[in-house]
Amino acid sequence: MIALAGILLLRQTDLDALNIQGFELSDLNFEKLDAKRWSLDELTVSTFGDQITIWIDRLKDQLGLDITSSKITTVEGVARIIDGDTLAINDRRIRLFGIDAPESDQTCKMKATGTAWRCGDAATETLAQLIGTRPISCEIRDTDRYGRLVGICQVGSLDLNSRMVAEGFAMAYRRYSLRYVDEESAARSAALGLWSTEFERRSDWRRH
Repeated sequence: MIALAGILLLRQTDLDALNIQGFELSDLNFEKLDAKRWSLDELTVSTFGDQITIWIDRLKDQLGLDITSSKITTVEGVARIIDGDTLAINDRRIRLFGIDAPESDQTCKMKATGTAWRCGDAATETLAQLIGTRPISCEIRDTDRYGRLVGICQVGSLDLNSRMVAEGFAMAYRRYSLRYVDEESAARSAALGLWSTEFERRSDWRRH
């Protein structure tokens, strides 16, 4: 593990910038202290909560740092698809990190025709087609409040999380990560998948 030296000082404006604009070096202020070393595990459970997790992920992506938690493990095997962002390997359910797909029974309204489209089924089918019958590998990053593992999954060299967002069948889950924001922006601009419809975010759909 690479330890991070120093104390991270974030103003409220910095937190807003992380959420809205993404990571910028100018948004961060470091006071280096040789007396204290912070590991990734210590940071992610700090009082900064989700904001630290977002910052760590963005820092890794933009600066190419190899910041690795000692708790990261890999789960491999043949997947059973549950919905557009959840699958199972053997008896272990895995939520795809950093993305949010429609509920399996969710419908969306096509902008061009006004007709209903079973976007939840479409997202589930897209993930199934990307995987096929090939075994996958998931880098586990966390466990969510439902007890599911949370990870980045690949089939061969293909990042499934990234591809689901890039094809418009999932959104970047900004509450937890900014990793897939660029893929979402491109899919939205091209009106791919969900972005060709009027749709509710998954959290809103659940309230029905």
